[in-house]
Amino acid sequence: MFITLEPPTKDMKTEAASASLYHSVGWGKDDPRIQILSIDKLLQDAEVKMPPQHGTFKSAQLVQKGEPEVQQTSLGFYEESVEQL
Repeated sequence: MFITLEPPTKDMKTEAASASLYHSVGWGKDDPRIQILSIDKLLQDAEVKMPPQHGTFKSAQLVQKGEPEVQQTSLGFYEESVEQL
């Protein structure tokens, strides 16, 4: 994203358009690779077109009722330190 004090020129817009689009696999949408926004447009609430910065992580599997829970194995560190006291 380029931020300018003046409105972008025709050549700037052409160059940005020639950069193609970025495809976000996680969100299934395309956004411009290069965006040029003037300060004036930003102050008028122009938005940067980009994928959200959160929410693309996979969720953990849900544990079904009746499945045995995995038991944690003690490594003995705590027990040894308590015995030394």
